[in-house]
Amino acid sequence: MLVNRLIETLGHEEIKALALSLQGLVGHHLQWLNRIHQVFICQQPIDYPLARDYRGCSFGQWYYGVSQRELKQAPEFIRIGRLHQQLHELATEMLLQYEQQGVVNEALYGEFTTIEQRFVAEVEALAFAIDDTTRQFDSLTHLPTRSLMGVVLEKELSRVNRRRGSCSLVMGDIDHFKEVNDRYGHPMGDRVLEAVASYFEEALRRYDVVSRYGGEEFLFSMPETDLGAACEIAERLREGLEATPIPMQEGAEVWVTASFGVAEMEPGKPLVEAISRADEALYRAKKSGRNRVCGWSQENRAGGV
Repeated sequence: MLVNRLIETLGHEEIKALALSLQGLVGHHLQWLNRIHQVFICQQPIDYPLARDYRGCSFGQWYYGVSQRELKQAPEFIRIGRLHQQLHELATEMLLQYEQQGVVNEALYGEFTTIEQRFVAEVEALAFAIDDTTRQFDSLTHLPTRSLMGVVLEKELSRVNRRRGSCSLVMGDIDHFKEVNDRYGHPMGDRVLEAVASYFEEALRRYDVVSRYGGEEFLFSMPETDLGAACEIAERLREGLEATPIPMQEGAEVWVTASFGVAEMEPGKPLVEAISRADEALYRAKKSGRNRVCGWSQENRAGGV
């Protein structure tokens, strides 16, 4: 699904900007459509470049300027592009027929309006789907929500079940977060959550995904990463966070730490079991003194790193 692929490669703000762009482009396209109709209804001058230049119109400039590979290769996106080009070709044919015969025949006009309706419907559906996705990001941290992360993880589990690589989950929890709220107040606690989320996003690899799982808990997806490698990445996250000051009010700074539990997905096992194992490893990290990484293992139910 296109939206799921975009989540894995784009941030909240990029997806939001993409949705706004699509909504605005529908309006520009309707202006183009009105100018075509004005030729027939209001006897405006025929403008062949307007009809022919499917790359130069507002939608065409956006469409052919898209840089996101995941979007450009998506069937939905390719289909929209073909409909858009077909619209311009039919508009050119209508203008030529009108110039030569003073009328556009019913069949040609019917084909044009059918393609027009399909094009607008496809663009609006894509814009709505992407816009709906922005509402599945946490409003404070702008990370994917728990439910949205579930969609991402189910896709990874499906790949693991087909024996196409590995995927590990990491559950992270800010240590003593209640003390931050009690000492500085909830607004400052929110600032800490924002800063920690930003740090995690910047520190992760491009294809990893971090979500706000709830409260001060974060759930990470690490594709193509076995348990040992995921523990090493989690350890780097732990060390980096511990060394990162978070600016507070009036020039003050606060340092926080986090504990991490790591588990690897197993073929044939449900997603809930992998999450439960990561949570169990996190519990062991907390019990062992916090500010550490523990990986889940079958032998001891959780092995420390």
